[in-house]
Amino acid sequence: HEPAADDSFKQKMLQTSGAFDTDCDRWLHNTHAPDEAALRGEALQKLTWLEEALRQHGGPFFLGAEPSIVDAAFVGFLTRLAVNYKFFKGLDVHEVGSAWPRLSAWLRAVERTPGGRATKQDVAFEQKLPGAPSAPGGGGAVHAAAPDAPGSGRAVGLAGGRP
Repeated sequence: HEPAADDSFKQKMLQTSGAFDTDCDRWLHNTHAPDEAALRGEALQKLTWLEEALRQHGGPFFLGAEPSIVDAAFVGFLTRLAVNYKFFKGLDVHEVGSAWPRLSAWLRAVERTPGGRATKQDVAFEQKLPGAPSAPGGGGAVHAAAPDAPGSGRAVGLAGGRP
């Protein structure tokens, strides 16, 4: 049984994951140049907050060495965010040596899970851009759906984690 502090952290993280939804990311959707610097600053603050959250349990996952429900809540948002920030804003949060080493480590750790491998996206897939460069290890513009991919009727999970 997890201590109450861990339970509180888990609940806070589960409630916060939607803040990283790229569909609502003001910086990504900005079309007004004078707002760019301020919105970039807001986005960087959110990444710094996330970096601190990943530090609290030693990582690479939110609750420690194994993936959990918290990681499952963030995986779709953060993998899309990483692809979109790199493609549209030139900010590579996935790069080793970035200003967010824990986030970078988390992304790499997620990619090593069965669910992460089954749902890995690259720029060409995410943006449906034929001929766009694939991420290292990405499959290019056309991806075959994994048997447990969304839309197949079975859920994709981060196998091996705790609830």
